[in-house]
Amino acid sequence: MTIHSDNAHGSRKKLRKDEKKIREWEDQYPGRWILLQVTEQINDEPVSGTLIATASDPEDIQSI
Repeated sequence: MTIHSDNAHGSRKKLRKDEKKIREWEDQYPGRWILLQVTEQINDEPVSGTLIATASDPEDIQSI
């Protein structure tokens, strides 16, 4: 599902409480693998998402 950040009126999409920009998740969990459900994309690039899981080993994420 693709959700674009700008609507027809030019306003920005408001993030839900459990949704953050990808960079914020990366900053919150430095050095860890994170699995997110992407909730917003711009030009096919993920911009925002909700957290599903974090792990120190990528294999733990793959098992999810």
